[in-house]
Parts: sequence; C-alpha cells; structure tokens
Amino acid sequence: MPSASEDSSGGNQPISWANSFMLFGTQSTDPATSGGEVSPPTTANHGKMLTMKIMKADLKPILDRIDPTFGRHIDCDEGWWELLIKLHNEVLLVDPEYRIFQVKEKFGTLRFYYSCSSPHFGKQIDKIVARYERISALTCERTGKPGQLMQKGPRYKTLHHSFEFEGWKPVDRVS
Repeated sequence: MPSASEDSSGGNQPISWANSFMLFGTQSTDPATSGGEVSPPTTANHGKMLTMKIMKADLKPILDRIDPTFGRHIDCDEGWWELLIKLHNEVLLVDPEYRIFQVKEKFGTLRFYYSCSSPHFGKQIDKIVARYERISALTCERTGKPGQLMQKGPRYKTLHHSFEFEGWKPVDRVS
C-alpha cells in the first residue's frame, strides 16, 4: 500500500518534453533517450531550459525499483528529475530495499508513493519524501528553476514565471 494518500481515479496523464512521451525503463519512444544521455530541448522563448544533464543511467535505478504492476514510468517533467534522484539516494541510505509504486506530478507538486522493507523506516522516509515534495512546490517542473504554482484551465503546475506568456496564470497555493 502506498504511504502517501491517493485517490483511485488514476490522476493526471503523464507529460514530458518530447511530444508528451513517457519515460519507460529501458524502452522509450523518444530517440533522445536511446543513446544514454537525456538532454532537454532549448526554445527561443525560454532559453536553455535546464543546465544539468541527466543520464539515462541516473534514472534507471529509480525505474527498476517501481513495482511493474503499476507501470515503470516517471510521470513528471525533467525539471524535477534531479530532485527525484536526490530523494531516491537519500531514501536508499535509510532503506536499501524500499519499493516504489508511483512517481508523478499532482496539483503542482511531486508525488512519490513507496513502501518500506520494514515499518521501522517509515517515519524517517516520510520526512525525506515530504521535504522533497515541499521543494518541488518551489521548483519549475519543466526547467528546474525557481517556480510558483500556476493554472491553465483545470491544470495546475509549478512553473517558472516565463511560462505566463503560454497562458499559465500564477495562483495562490491552498494549504
């Protein structure tokens, strides 16, 4: 059972930078991931979107830990990948045998659903996950730059202010 609360509706559809592809373990419909290095695109409107480069090998240990019955994919944009890798590495120090059920964006924050190998680790891992979820609320999901909660129609995302020209409007975060 995932430790974070979740509704059973399935949540949002996964999105990413390359024509909304989903990053799957070793399978990908995106040719950029097949060579090993994942580099986000640049655009005239946003400049270089990300300064770091995430290697496919950096995400593979996370994908391998996801329970296959939930589908081995990461449903958030590349701006949070570094946060996700750091979260995973911290959790490994506490519980090297933990399992992941799902990684996604929901209402503008990172959601990381997992199970511990022992109840003894639960509170410590909950604190780590909560910290990274709070950091994601201040980090642009697409670029990794500072961000704020924005809305476009029924969708919410944490984005850098430069996305306002695309119709995203800043909103207050509900506590």
